[in-house]
Amino acid sequence: MDEQIKNSINVRKSSIYDYYNLNDAMNSKVEEYFKRVEEFAKDCKDVADFETKFQASPLSQEYMGLFTELATTCSPKGAMKAQAEAFKERDFKQDMKEELEYQMKDATMPARRMAREQMDRQLRSTPILGDAIQAKQTFDLFGKFRRKKNDDNIE
Repeated sequence: MDEQIKNSINVRKSSIYDYYNLNDAMNSKVEEYFKRVEEFAKDCKDVADFETKFQASPLSQEYMGLFTELATTCSPKGAMKAQAEAFKERDFKQDMKEELEYQMKDATMPARRMAREQMDRQLRSTPILGDAIQAKQTFDLFGKFRRKKNDDNIE
């Protein structure tokens, strides 16, 4: 069997053995599954061929199904256990509140933009105030040009 195919299979093995404390029944099931995967891999010429055929085979779906069983029958190890604990501690009310606020802002963005533009037009049409706004914007624009020109001359 090709070395890269072995590595591909070993990555799949480690995603199970490194993250779950397997009971005897699951350990036997996982070992039997990987024996069938290794038999399947013997007919593949290289890792690309293996991955393509594996994804199209029932073994791929069975692999995903193993994780469902592992999650319900075995306890997680180390980092995965810490992630599960952190997930339990999350404040879902706060998450929901933040999501709703985001959705409301997103939904009202066009209306708020139109209101801002209308207010800007009204301010610009006010006799003295409009002139002051225009003068400030012109001053700011020339200030940017002057800074850019000075920045370009600095070496």
